Amino acid sequence: MSIINPEHPASTRLLDTAEVADILHISERQVARLRQSGKLKCVRITGAAARHTPAQVEAFIAAHSNDA
Repeated sequence: MSIINPEHPASTRLLDTAEVADILHISERQVARLRQSGKLKCVRITGAAARHTPAQVEAFIAAHSNDA
């Protein structure tokens, strides 16, 4: 399953916490908690700023899917 069309120019950009929260239908604080627990991988821009690749979000979804 692909969240973002790889043909689209925005597919190479990093997603911020708000965008990931929107994709996962959860709050920004829940995204931060998932990141802090290591369940959701990220790219650290600075010490505090984190971004996510579409592949990291897709991997999280796949890892937590109930599909057999």
